[in-house]
Amino acid sequence: MGAQVVAIGNLPLVHNILSDEGSFQGSQTPDSVSPSHADHRMASSLDVETTTKKRKERELPKVDFGSLIQANGLFHLKCYVEAYSKYETVLGQDPYHLTALYRHSVGFWKRGFVNQALATLKQLLSKYPQDAEAWATKGAILIQQSQEKAALIDLKKSVSLDPSLEFIQHVLLKNCSYAFRQIPENETAYSSLPEQEDQALFKALRFASQNKYRPAVQALSNTDISDPESLSSKVLIIFDHLIQDPRLSTQKRSRLTVADLLTSEGISELPKGWMRDCRCIIR
Repeated sequence: MGAQVVAIGNLPLVHNILSDEGSFQGSQTPDSVSPSHADHRMASSLDVETTTKKRKERELPKVDFGSLIQANGLFHLKCYVEAYSKYETVLGQDPYHLTALYRHSVGFWKRGFVNQALATLKQLLSKYPQDAEAWATKGAILIQQSQEKAALIDLKKSVSLDPSLEFIQHVLLKNCSYAFRQIPENETAYSSLPEQEDQALFKALRFASQNKYRPAVQALSNTDISDPESLSSKVLIIFDHLIQDPRLSTQKRSRLTVADLLTSEGISELPKGWMRDCRCIIR
């Protein structure tokens, strides 16, 4: 009693499952197969899936953790030129490595290569459309390019993905403040935004970029904010807190350490030659 076998790669798959009579009748349906054969077929399918999964895991690109750690350390120190080549090494091994791709884009932006920064962010978002930080950064860059309408769409998209006040303060507002500081104040055109609330939001963001939180609150308070979950409402909450305790503006967002990253990647210890108490920052 034989079965026709088709070889796919190194995985032999049983093409026909034989019945107790020695043949699989054409009129039979999968429901008419005996329980023992159904169990066998399910087990074979699971074996194939498990083997395929293991093979895919072996084929995952391996990045140079030494370069990644060095790049993130240089990035944290704002040495964007030096970090560039290290990120290039990582991206050469994995073109869609999330940390490397995101920080590569920020490095472009901070060095004044706005078009390259936007192109890198678009590449990232094509692979990771749910990355809130990338949307917020893209929105901030569009502010710098005086594309307020497009910027507002991206900023609101980022908040829909991460509505936490921590994210809005330490990512969205931080990036927007940097963007506004690159624009002469007399070149900011809020009138291009159709809604009064959105115009007030951008005025407030401009004031916040100069650490003028009271005028920022005043700008938002003069408009009717109907949605308590809107970006304007949450920004207003943050500015109120910053007025009450200015020290909050200097607090840094908590981040993962190198050891945390390696643990998440299934690595029990740092690569040889790297100190465990390394203070490089990992996104």
